[in-house]
Amino acid sequence: MRFLIALLAILFLTSCEAPVLFPAEKCEYAKGDVNGDGRVDRRDAAIVASFDAGSIGLDQCEWNAADFNGDGEVTYADAKLILEYFVNNGS
Repeated sequence: MRFLIALLAILFLTSCEAPVLFPAEKCEYAKGDVNGDGRVDRRDAAIVASFDAGSIGLDQCEWNAADFNGDGEVTYADAKLILEYFVNNGS
């Protein structure tokens, strides 16, 4: 019985995959350029709004670019700021 429990524990522990985080130096997305296409535009704002609504997830690079106001959270406020940036500056 102990052998079976030990075997199950080993199988469980080896099947769990740790999340892959991207080192900051490999993230070359500019602030607001959530999709990494080199522009800050309405598509980036839409991605952030979708994330805030719970429809999609973001990887670490996207998260860093999406936190436009730098408060450590990605919310609709960031989507609004990205859209305002696009309207005022174009990209």
